[in-house]
Amino acid sequence: MLDHRLGDGPAGRPEVRESVQLAFLTVIQLLPPRQRAVLLLRDVLGFSAAEAAQVLGSSQASVTSALQRARATLEAHRASGRLRPATSLGPGTERALADRFTEAWHAGDISALVSVLAEDCLLTMPPAPLAYRGRQAVGAFFATVPAGGDLAAIRLVAIQANQQPAVAAYMRDAGAAQAYGIMVLTIHDGMIGEITGFADPSLFPLFGLPVHTAWPPFQAGLSHRQPEVLMAYDEALADRVRALLPAEPVTERQMFGGLAFMLGGHMFCGIVKDALMVRLGPEAADRALDQPHVRPMDFTGRPMTGMVFVDPEGLDGDALRQWVDAALGFARSLPPKHPAPATRKGR
Repeated sequence: MLDHRLGDGPAGRPEVRESVQLAFLTVIQLLPPRQRAVLLLRDVLGFSAAEAAQVLGSSQASVTSALQRARATLEAHRASGRLRPATSLGPGTERALADRFTEAWHAGDISALVSVLAEDCLLTMPPAPLAYRGRQAVGAFFATVPAGGDLAAIRLVAIQANQQPAVAAYMRDAGAAQAYGIMVLTIHDGMIGEITGFADPSLFPLFGLPVHTAWPPFQAGLSHRQPEVLMAYDEALADRVRALLPAEPVTERQMFGGLAFMLGGHMFCGIVKDALMVRLGPEAADRALDQPHVRPMDFTGRPMTGMVFVDPEGLDGDALRQWVDAALGFARSLPPKHPAPATRKGR
């Protein structure tokens, strides 16, 4: 998770370990697009101010100013307790707590549902700027908003996301079940302290779940013990990339629903959902956009200079190796720097 020490210089960067705390993801969704992009480039991917300025087509002074404002926002949330670390009770105990939440939901028992919530439980649904704080507020939301408060119209399937218990919600649609959204449950002091909702049916296949199935989903061949998915990216594609990596020390970082590969402290490629993220430099990236199945890298509302996404159709055969080699070549042209702590999966 993140250790939020937001001072100046390297010591002030959030320390990224195996994954990014869901609270951090929620907060950065509330930042203006430019501040969010700068924060991710500087404090998560480890870009220098000059590199971030080049990627964003901006000046170093503008990048530095945006980073200071973004860090100040994170510090305010940290000081308020919004970014407190999750506590681990062990997978079995956490899952049992999530199961109590699920059982209460299926029974339509709001009182039992809120009994597993912390007194100051927080419900958020990024990127919507909505927040419900406290058992009463969260209970009232579930009693009135999802399916108009008819919880029987929604069935939950247990999964895991970001190394935390989670549930995938299906909405009844006549005689079928339609993917509705994902809720990630963060544990604080033996209770559910945060619920982070993602109303995005496209996430379901990344957890091995269908978007459409028969109702009720548990009786449609779906075990409520689905395989654990730690982050929403294509693990098969990640393994293909790992098989192509050189003997040089390459590190990995899991973050904001994706995986990044780093060489010499520089991100050179990554995976977001089922697409390959490739860093090529401005000129090579512009040329790459002329190829089929390549699109600008844009998750902030403005394409990032020097980086592109390659969709799965453009990664068949030897194409993946060519993209990885091109990205490695660009990373080798950059001066090495000391990366923030990261992990490297074994092959």
